[in-house]
Amino acid sequence: MMRVFAIALLVLCSALGVSASTVVADTLQVNVTVEVVLPDSSRVTRTVRSEVPSVPYSRTVIVPEVVVEPVDTVPVNAAVVVAETTAPAEAYVSSAETDSLVTDSVCAQSDSIPTLLPVATPYIKPPVPDPVRVHFAWGAELGSTVDLSAHDMSSIDFNAYFGLRYKWLSLAGVGAGADIMVSNSCRTYPVFGIVRTDFSRFVKLIFLDLRGGVALNYLPANVSQRGAYASVSVGFNLARSAKFRSYVLAGYTYVGRKDVVVNERTAEYSPLSMASIRLGVAF
Repeated sequence: MMRVFAIALLVLCSALGVSASTVVADTLQVNVTVEVVLPDSSRVTRTVRSEVPSVPYSRTVIVPEVVVEPVDTVPVNAAVVVAETTAPAEAYVSSAETDSLVTDSVCAQSDSIPTLLPVATPYIKPPVPDPVRVHFAWGAELGSTVDLSAHDMSSIDFNAYFGLRYKWLSLAGVGAGADIMVSNSCRTYPVFGIVRTDFSRFVKLIFLDLRGGVALNYLPANVSQRGAYASVSVGFNLARSAKFRSYVLAGYTYVGRKDVVVNERTAEYSPLSMASIRLGVAF
């Protein structure tokens, strides 16, 4: 019968994670207490009592080994397991049996505190690099130029252009125009490449407009020729939205011309230097 109780105690200690050395004696009353501290500071205590072979004298014996492992489903702040045995007062114990006993007390406390609920970590979307976006752009302008070279070649101008918009380039493309002189029947049709930028990926108030190409000059007496064309302007953005913006350009325009021989006579056509102003809209 005593062996049955000893086996039952070993099974109980194994289930609770408590292992103890076997002490050979007559009868002992063993009290095993397990105390669990929950996260809300409440305590749960469970005590199991049993009888095992006793030691020959009365004293408190603590189980020599206490193992407390965290449970996945129950958070444990601290767990204390104490096994107390009491023997009759007239019992006798030998020195060999005394050495096999643990001195006074054993206390095991869990250093790692498991949690019942996982900590909710907010999801942070990783940054996505901006895709390379190239947009089609086009626009039209109405303006006027004043002849600064005293050749009476002031004109009213019409221009149209198209190209691409990418990052800090507001426009990179080609265009054409028609400059109709006010005081005579001369015409100039510039065909040019255009670059417009404000040196930023965001729309700024001021931007730079550069143009260069060829001017097709139609002069009196059915004389036509080609010359260089260049324009440098500073632009100012006016009203704008996500799909369009209006602007005004003020700058300098150069139109190249050269002398022409007509009926064995040389007609002089000097290059034109003009101050230009244009009002435009870009899409």
